[in-house]
Amino acid sequence: MSDIQEIQQIDQLYEQTYKKLGRSAFVFISPTSFDFEIENFLPKFEKRFQKTYRKNKAAIDQFIKAVLENTKNEAVSIPVLEFEKENISELTRVWLQTISSYFQSRWDQGLPELAEYAIEFFIPPQTEAQKAQYKELGIKETDLKQTIKVDLPYAVLIDKKGEIDIKETINFENKFYLIKSKLAGLSILNYSNSLLANKLKYYPERAFFVINQGRQIEQIAEELIQRVFDNLMHLAYSDIERGISPIDAKNNALAQIVDMAQKRQLEELVVFRAREDMSMELYVLELLDSLREFNPKINQETLDDFYKHIFIALTEVIIEQAIRPGNFFTSKIREATQDEQLEEGNEYTLEIQSITNAGVLLEGIKEYYKFTMSEQALKDMLVFSTSGFRMDKYFL
Repeated sequence: MSDIQEIQQIDQLYEQTYKKLGRSAFVFISPTSFDFEIENFLPKFEKRFQKTYRKNKAAIDQFIKAVLENTKNEAVSIPVLEFEKENISELTRVWLQTISSYFQSRWDQGLPELAEYAIEFFIPPQTEAQKAQYKELGIKETDLKQTIKVDLPYAVLIDKKGEIDIKETINFENKFYLIKSKLAGLSILNYSNSLLANKLKYYPERAFFVINQGRQIEQIAEELIQRVFDNLMHLAYSDIERGISPIDAKNNALAQIVDMAQKRQLEELVVFRAREDMSMELYVLELLDSLREFNPKINQETLDDFYKHIFIALTEVIIEQAIRPGNFFTSKIREATQDEQLEEGNEYTLEIQSITNAGVLLEGIKEYYKFTMSEQALKDMLVFSTSGFRMDKYFL
């Protein structure tokens, strides 16, 4: 039997099982869960699904979260659910084991190519005394759980299996400061992003092009601003390492980048990336190539003209000093504590502390982040591991 015939057969079994189990069939099937004993399953009648789901919502949500955040391909336990037991046919049992193993193999194949990671802010587990203090202050535990997730496509190195290479990531961060740069830019680059995007979209010679590619041009502007900001922060941190004060390091870095812009040398800027560094020239060409993914009909002459327009606009933004260095931090990547592992599920923790412009470390203030897979990588992995099967009713 060919691979295509096998996939078609699996898809037919999928349809049969969906009809039998209803929307809740997703509980048993995930790219990272297999080799389990099936004792029961959710009611097959759709009208009973909502009641059962509400009764088991916490267990199901916890299961889904564990699957999505499981980046080490470890088996995820099926939750113990409360519902009526029914006999499961041998056909369904074989199908569940087959499809889950199939998805697992696809997941393993895709992870080295598609894995990208992010950091997610979290509040460390609270002591009983801290919980009591927050209660007195009127702070709810749900307020403390508010979080942000920051994608780090260029700052986290991965090994051959697609998992985080923590040792190499630490070495890379100590050399190029990309994680600290990303955090520093979160609150200060919105204006720069908008300014460059507006300059790029003001292009009367190619008005039809910029109208049709508006959102993609905005994304290109964000990428370019972040890469310039990375260079600013790299120069500034390098000065600080040599004993120069933070405020002087900021001024020196800004002066160097502005000088490059005035000399029309921005194409020589280095784009720091975990897998490979490249010049800004090649990076811009890569971004322009990505436009063809959205519109294959864009002709080369248009892209060549827009390439020149990009560097003219970026030069103007830098000379106007609309991009400036941000705040400085110290960073430490360590193994997560047992409490952090239990409550947050993270294997490694990133600790961040702020440094003032006077060079003073704010000892009492720390931020904590856990490493997790980015949302886009999770979506790509699910599509790849299911061979692009439609997800509208399978609820994987």
